[in-house]
Amino acid sequence: MSEAVLESIDRLLEVEIRPQGLPLEIMPRLYAVARAGGPPLTEAIARALLDESIGRMLFITGVYFPPHLLHGEMDGPIGAVALGTVLRRLGKSVSILVDDELGGMVAAVLQAAGEEKGSPNPP
Repeated sequence: MSEAVLESIDRLLEVEIRPQGLPLEIMPRLYAVARAGGPPLTEAIARALLDESIGRMLFITGVYFPPHLLHGEMDGPIGAVALGTVLRRLGKSVSILVDDELGGMVAAVLQAAGEEKGSPNPP
């Protein structure tokens, strides 16, 4: 994939859609620190996800933050299930850790994704 495409994907990841009252401009600052002048983060992440020497992965996601996020964050946990499902099919062992309040939602998404044995927050 070309660096221009990876740069564009990285820019999309910096877009913040936040409920009123939550601070803005956090993601661009975090991105700049994480990238530290290197290649697009999506390239580094894709390489790491496909690295055969890495067999286990942990996704920590899903903040429950009333009154701003009354039902909790949704895009992170659902994205973790989607990516985790693909990685499991590639032979990786994947765990998803979320706030307890989101466990039921993530378990339902895991089941809908065909991950019958899956459950968030492993022991």
